Amino acid sequence: MNDSEMINQNFSDYVSLLTDLGFQMVLEIPFKCNSTILPDEKYFVFFSKKDGLLITCETCYNGTMLHGGKIYFSHPNTDSPSPNNWAHGSNNFHHTTKNICIGSNDARYKIVRLVNELRKCYNLMPKWVNQGGFGIWFLHDGDTEDKNYDYRKINNERWNMLPEYVKEAIPNNFY
Repeated sequence: MNDSEMINQNFSDYVSLLTDLGFQMVLEIPFKCNSTILPDEKYFVFFSKKDGLLITCETCYNGTMLHGGKIYFSHPNTDSPSPNNWAHGSNNFHHTTKNICIGSNDARYKIVRLVNELRKCYNLMPKWVNQGGFGIWFLHDGDTEDKNYDYRKINNERWNMLPEYVKEAIPNNFY
């Protein structure tokens, strides 16, 4: 399986990589950015049922290129990957008192390597523990063009659009 080598890559190739890694597309939302003359773009959510990995991403250039992407995951705080672990080095971690860690990472570059490293180094949780204080950013570029956007409202609306099996696996813990 080839890996993603560029930040902005062909979106259909990226989707093929995610499918090969066991992800399913669970949400697709078309949107328009007023700041561009380009046609409508799309926002996506992909989910891996076996290990609770969730990817949010959006397209650019009329849906042909990957524009932005983030991967979210949860694992016990007792996992201690090597400091040399490539996946650990670029993660944003959010620890809680319940000994659970939720992390996120840029999901645009080398997604195959990143997912494989996460699966190798952590005991990923297919069902996350409801802990509050952390949320998945379900917004796309079009949402933030309005300076008065309400990220909590948008996040909750998007979370409610997800299939039930995803909502059962990942609690609504928005900031």
